[in-house]
Amino acid sequence: MAPTVYNYLLTNYMSGTNLSSSSKVHKRSELRSIYNTIIKINKNSPLYKVNLTKENQTFAIGIKDVSLQISDTAKSLYTETPTSVFNSTKAYTEDESSAFVQLVTEDASRYPDPFELKVNSLATNQANKSSNVSANTMSPAPGNYAFTVTLDETTYSFQYNIKENTTNEETLTKLSDFINKSDIGLTCSVLKTKNNMVQMKLESNETGSTGEPIFTLNDTKSPGNATGLIEYYGLNENILNPQNAQFEINGEPKEALSNQILLNKALEIDFISPSQAPARIGYLPDSEAIFSTIETFQSQYNKMVDLANAYDSVQGMSQKLLFKLQKTAAPYRNELESCGITFDECGKMQIDEFLSMQSIESKEINHLFSTNGYLNKVDKQVSSIIINPMDFVDKTLVTYPNFTKPRASNSYVSSIYSGMIFNYYC
Repeated sequence: MAPTVYNYLLTNYMSGTNLSSSSKVHKRSELRSIYNTIIKINKNSPLYKVNLTKENQTFAIGIKDVSLQISDTAKSLYTETPTSVFNSTKAYTEDESSAFVQLVTEDASRYPDPFELKVNSLATNQANKSSNVSANTMSPAPGNYAFTVTLDETTYSFQYNIKENTTNEETLTKLSDFINKSDIGLTCSVLKTKNNMVQMKLESNETGSTGEPIFTLNDTKSPGNATGLIEYYGLNENILNPQNAQFEINGEPKEALSNQILLNKALEIDFISPSQAPARIGYLPDSEAIFSTIETFQSQYNKMVDLANAYDSVQGMSQKLLFKLQKTAAPYRNELESCGITFDECGKMQIDEFLSMQSIESKEINHLFSTNGYLNKVDKQVSSIIINPMDFVDKTLVTYPNFTKPRASNSYVSSIYSGMIFNYYC
């Protein structure tokens, strides 16, 4: 058991961890505070004899591990801190059918002011379609052909060989696959029409017009006096001219080459379809991110309850842990319930998503997650477990401290924790 726990801790806390940025790395002032707390515990603590069974060791390691997780999550939930998830923001639009909006930075100073958006038309790509030819008729003369595709001022050269007795359908299908595999920004397909006729369609992946075609094709070589592939199949015949996206911001007409724009390098907008009327785009608290973090807190809290219940039969002091958790929640029970947070008969936390989301959006939940609310009390509780997980392990009292004499530090019982994970391992 102990080796398993040790390996778990080693994997979770050391593997790939940047210690300089880890929340497990403390400032000097924090370390001094922890040290002073330990000294105070030593002076006021009776002398105990601890029975270090494997169960006791695993239980102590488990509750400290979960306490560290809860403490980290609590710090990300405190509403007053600058890094709190409650400060997270999301963009919204009143017309989700015409545009999708999202923030791409957490720098709120770059967010555009709320505005009205109307999408008049989407940006389109360029499409060419070949002549309509018989699928089973023989293709151009056998031999080596060459042509170029000019796209975004870049010219790509292609060479293609046609074998004897090759039909138009075979040639166009293979030529289409050949261009697609080159991955230059064109998508080709072969369309079979009625009367066993076929056509090749070429579409640019890019959209928008600068006044020039997005792509052009030109023959550069053909066998003998044969007509080149581009001219033979009419692949330069344009059937759809590229168009820019047309939209309005606060009534001011604007254009974009694509259906995605970025405002102030902060707000990304994807046009989906033309809109009937202007729609407001603004910002709201990111309730999904907040709720997700609260769910993480719930999961970690319930791990602690599961540990206490799992070791109840061999570790009587585990009930003390459950009692303290329940006592911490008692004064806030009504507030918790109004925010959709309840506890079942085993002490595990339950969350009603609908009520919880409502309380997040109305900010009713903020007081519970402030530094004066329920979350703070839980954080203080788990912080005491982090300092001294052995307080919840079965042990025998040897002697009380003598308060009539100058205070002397007893052996710090929690120091046993520091080395016990190596027991049965080395």
